[in-house]
Amino acid sequence: MMREKTKDIDPQETQEWLEAIEDALEEHGNKRAGFLL
Repeated sequence: MMREKTKDIDPQETQEWLEAIEDALEEHGNKRAGFLL
């Protein structure tokens, strides 16, 4: 079964969230980023 793509209703918020996770990875490592997810 194919997964249906959904449209991002708030791409700016998504980008901010992704940047925050990347920062957590860089500053605190996989363990902290995994906890946040």
